[in-house]
Amino acid sequence: MVDLAPSSKIGVRYLRAETEITVDEKTGQSRTRDRVYFCQPGSAQIAQTSEYVSLLRKNKELWTVLGPHYEAWKQNNEIPAHGTPLAAWAGITPQEAEILKSFSIPTVEELSVVQDSMMARIPLPNIRSKRDMAQRYLASSDTRKTEQALAEKDQQIADLQAKLENLAELVAEKLDAAEAPKRGPGRPPKQASSE
Repeated sequence: MVDLAPSSKIGVRYLRAETEITVDEKTGQSRTRDRVYFCQPGSAQIAQTSEYVSLLRKNKELWTVLGPHYEAWKQNNEIPAHGTPLAAWAGITPQEAEILKSFSIPTVEELSVVQDSMMARIPLPNIRSKRDMAQRYLASSDTRKTEQALAEKDQQIADLQAKLENLAELVAEKLDAAEAPKRGPGRPPKQASSE
């Protein structure tokens, strides 16, 4: 089991989970246990660690990072915590996505920032062009977000202009009412009665 000081910041990345089947030699009964594989970020091919789920749950710090990934795997819904999953992106094949995932690159965002030194270790042809495609995909996504934000701002401006026009009409009405002849201070003079 990996020991971490309680105050340390967790720097682990979930890789995969799998179910192991073991057979008890004495009874002959099979038993299943789930195992989670994880590593330090960027070192999936160099140093992987794995541990049984029952033991991982006891380490609260590790389980807070690895637990949600394990639960998603258990429900067959493995999705990265952030970003666009490579499996959902049309820029690569499912086989290429699996290879990249084994190098701890599960999202388009992470593929777009892969360093040249890391690309040399990934056994995919044209990995540099895949990275460039990911960068262009994210740039176009940012453009759409900008266009949407501008449309929302235009709507806010139109709403504010309508409110401003309503306020201008109210002020004009108040000014018209204020210009009406006013009675002076004090009591009005008595009218002479006609007798």
